[in-house]
Amino acid sequence: MSSQPVRVPEDVYQAARQIAGLLGTTPGTLLQVAFHEYVVQHRDEINNAFDHAKKYLASQDTEGLFGLASRNVSERAKRAAQPPVR
Repeated sequence: MSSQPVRVPEDVYQAARQIAGLLGTTPGTLLQVAFHEYVVQHRDEINNAFDHAKKYLASQDTEGLFGLASRNVSERAKRAAQPPVR
């Protein structure tokens, strides 16, 4: 299995570390399971986004594709501009 660093807020990491310790696993495993559960719970939303992207690509609608890709850009920019939680 490939291992890549992922940045999460310190409070999320500490909570994951504590819960993982209680369950006898690692924070990485706990977050992996949480990610898979998120994908299952949001499958329809994810599939819908992919369907839209496929339509935009098939019709060469770059404006539509850009709009889809940037629909949450202001919220992502706010989060990226925040200093890391310590």
